[in-house]
Amino acid sequence: MPSKIDRLTQQLAEYEAKSKAARAELQKLRKEQDRQARIAERKARSKAIFAAGTAVEAAGLLKLDRTTLLGILIEAKGNLQDPQKVASWKRMGEHQDSDPKSTDTDTGSTE
Repeated sequence: MPSKIDRLTQQLAEYEAKSKAARAELQKLRKEQDRQARIAERKARSKAIFAAGTAVEAAGLLKLDRTTLLGILIEAKGNLQDPQKVASWKRMGEHQDSDPKSTDTDTGSTE
């Protein structure tokens, strides 16, 4: 018959093994959570980029070179502090977005 010390030593070894397995499982779950979070962030960024590209196309600006388009956007960013300007842009965008011809990029017209 094993002594109390032997039994407790055996129990301790079992608990340490279970603890080690639990830590490994926890680490695995955390890695999976991090991976899923990175995937979600990447999908959200891709969706935002696609939406911005769609807006650039709808505005008829795809034919512009990258630096010209960037300059336009930087200038627009400088005007974001003017609520009237932003409201005006929003109205124009809503009007253009509701127009079925708004995706016509051949003419470049923004009506």
